[in-house]
Amino acid sequence: MLGGILSGVAYASPPGLVQVTSHNSFQATVMKLKAAVGEHGLMILKQFNQKLMLAMVGVHAQPQITFEIFHPKYGKVIYATNPVDFLAVPLRIMVRQTGG
Repeated sequence: MLGGILSGVAYASPPGLVQVTSHNSFQATVMKLKAAVGEHGLMILKQFNQKLMLAMVGVHAQPQITFEIFHPKYGKVIYATNPVDFLAVPLRIMVRQTGG
């Protein structure tokens, strides 16, 4: 359905995108990210494995996982102000492997 709408559209990186290169393996980077999230009182709300999703449609991709991360204490303030704002609050972090 969206194919016709989105075909031929070029996308730029989102404003404020920060890229960091890890000197660890993909798996070690994921484990360190998860540990850091917990150490700082944050929660992983959702984890998306794009490699698996792309494989479902025949695309071979390097490992790539996106995490939605949030600190629970901010939920009370957001809920009191405007519950719909929960749609925009999770921090999204993508860990992906590039190259070999």
